[in-house]
Amino acid sequence: MFRQLSILILMTSVFGFVIFQVTHSTLDTSLFLLGALVAKVIDALLQMYSSKSLTLYIGNLPYRAHEQNVKDLFGQYGQIQSLRLVKDRFTGKRKGFGFIEMPMADAKKALKQLNDSIFQERTLIVRVAKSQEDRE
Repeated sequence: MFRQLSILILMTSVFGFVIFQVTHSTLDTSLFLLGALVAKVIDALLQMYSSKSLTLYIGNLPYRAHEQNVKDLFGQYGQIQSLRLVKDRFTGKRKGFGFIEMPMADAKKALKQLNDSIFQERTLIVRVAKSQEDRE
């Protein structure tokens, strides 16, 4: 059906280009199949973005809290993809805040339940983390 694939360019910015060399008689069929392929790609992208993860800022953490303590707390609300407790680069001591990445639905549950909750005698501040672009 397709004669030869000339160029295939897939971009990470959600755009892709496919260029085929086709004869006039196969053009209609080619466009139909290409449309079906595009529909599948769009469905996959929508699913990927709807199940996207969310990074939460965790503030007012006790300085004595260890990663495992925070994982245990947030793990009650779902899967933890990453956790980073921020430390002073010179002393190595924790600074009392961190960032946790979770799937969107799990992060929303954790945010709702843990913001203003007491953890090791401190009232936690849990917010959606600002992206780097928003901070600049």
